[in-house]
Amino acid sequence: MTKKLREGQGTEGECMHLQKVVYDFIQGKHAQCASLRLMMMLFSPL
Repeated sequence: MTKKLREGQGTEGECMHLQKVVYDFIQGKHAQCASLRLMMMLFSPL
């Protein structure tokens, strides 16, 4: 049970990590990378 629950939450964790990475990029450093990652995040659900 615990293993299946963790597997189900794995994708959510990855999404949260992606958002954190995107926000980190938006905060500064690489603006172009931020827009690229943002577009990838928007199109990934499709």
